Amino acid sequence: MARPSAWLVILALTAVVAYRNARVDRTPGNSEITMDDIRIRMLGEELIGLKALGTLAGPTQSSQLAQNQERLFLQMDEFARSPKDKLHVAIIAGEVLGGPRALMRLEGLSGSSTSSELAADVAALHTIYSSSAAALDPTMQDLLIRRHDYFAHVALAYGLNANEGPRIEIESSARRAMIALGLLDLYSRCFLLAPQASSLRRSYFG
Repeated sequence: MARPSAWLVILALTAVVAYRNARVDRTPGNSEITMDDIRIRMLGEELIGLKALGTLAGPTQSSQLAQNQERLFLQMDEFARSPKDKLHVAIIAGEVLGGPRALMRLEGLSGSSTSSELAADVAALHTIYSSSAAALDPTMQDLLIRRHDYFAHVALAYGLNANEGPRIEIESSARRAMIALGLLDLYSRCFLLAPQASSLRRSYFG
């Protein structure tokens, strides 16, 4: 039987999902956040945090970070079941791996089965990753934010300098996510039995 403190952690993770659902912008085209949305965002923030750490790492650490990046992208691809999820993964790829990698993923979303709204978002992201966010008109920028929230902010920060406001916020959010996940992992290793720790992580990341 799990300790009471273990159940508190599980309840806290459940509360995160409920809290983020409550904060969804209830505008047309914005649906309730799913567990996959939460997983993709958390993995995306972890990847952005790893990218920031990579600037301070030596050759050995850089190799390990590259392996971690590959593993996290594989996990995100598993959770990206809808076209919207795949678009969000493309945005994280653009932020972490560069514009050309985002464009490669966006090409896969340009088929005839794509909705007109998502097609417009794909076209907007093509503009960002082939030119810059500044080349996108303000109306389309606002629509991206209404439809994709956090991921839109990541896309619109593409190419900005490290000391510019949107870039600072994106990287600060990533650092907070990495600290939270690190504390959760430490707690799991120190205070939970191995099967319970494994079950707790699977309940969140599948």
